[in-house]
Amino acid sequence: MDAVLTCLVDEKIEAGEMNARLSEAVCSFFESSGAISLESPSLALLYALRSLGCENNAKVMISALAPSWQYFALEAFGFEVLVLDVDTKTGLVDFSVIFEGVKNGAKILILHEPFGLSLPFSVFEQIKSLGIFLIEDVSQSVGAVVLEDEEADSETETLDEKNGQKAGTFGSYSIMALGAFDALTVGGGAVLFAQKKREWTILNQIFENAPKTHLLGDVSSALAYMQFRALSKNDEARAFVFRSYTRSLLGGNNRKNAPFERKNGDAFRAFPVVLSQNFKEAQQYAEKKGVEIVRAFEDSVIAHILKTDGELSADSYPRARSLYLRTALFPLYPRMKAEMTERVGRVLSTLP
Repeated sequence: MDAVLTCLVDEKIEAGEMNARLSEAVCSFFESSGAISLESPSLALLYALRSLGCENNAKVMISALAPSWQYFALEAFGFEVLVLDVDTKTGLVDFSVIFEGVKNGAKILILHEPFGLSLPFSVFEQIKSLGIFLIEDVSQSVGAVVLEDEEADSETETLDEKNGQKAGTFGSYSIMALGAFDALTVGGGAVLFAQKKREWTILNQIFENAPKTHLLGDVSSALAYMQFRALSKNDEARAFVFRSYTRSLLGGNNRKNAPFERKNGDAFRAFPVVLSQNFKEAQQYAEKKGVEIVRAFEDSVIAHILKTDGELSADSYPRARSLYLRTALFPLYPRMKAEMTERVGRVLSTLP
């Protein structure tokens, strides 16, 4: 917090030193060619699409469980949005759905990776073979490592980065949003980065004439920077609580309440549970026990579709719709007190 207080005391509010330090930290972590810390994820997406040379009417694929800002931003920028249904076990889009999207003329995929989960290495290879542009959304999956399939499915847990590739390093560009439900919770902003020198050169040239107000201010940058430095330590704490929750859930009264399917290398970003019952009933039960739960996909694309009478129908995305209605997010923070962790564990083990 010292960096944040320094910005406030010195009245360094606009983008400056801390913005640059955040971008440099992201570059170092992902071993990318360059990064820009921006005022919003929508701006990050706009600059990524401009850098790819995409025409305004191009078809862009997004997950039905992606945050709704992706849908609104693409519509505002004049792109045709192709919403994809998801796998019920992971909440991720699978290759068969992506392949159908490409057959329908889509050339760009924005890959949302919810709650620290990522696609198998082999699926990334399949996506690469399609010859489409990939923009990776690592807002919730930063810290995950995509291992070779055999090691990812091994019963022995491992997170050896030498045997895999970090989530966020597969796309032409990657976006790390800094919202309330993301890995770094600044409340707004995003970091856009490019792995290869060619993509970074194009992005840097396009951004040269951009207004300075597009950059993330130093106060928010400082807060994000401090959280980013503590990411590894915080992830260890989250992993400990996550495993405790899993034991409580799987050993509970109702085995039909299930966690998402995970593999070795996935990050412990949050604890979503696919309920066997109505969400509101589970919410009321948890509240009586002193635990607050929320819908895991409250601000998702499918949530927007369900709440509006637009051109899209929720019936076209049955798996995403089911997960939206039945998935609850339980409290998981790196500095949770033992008493709160035990309380949440008791709720998980006694969920009706």
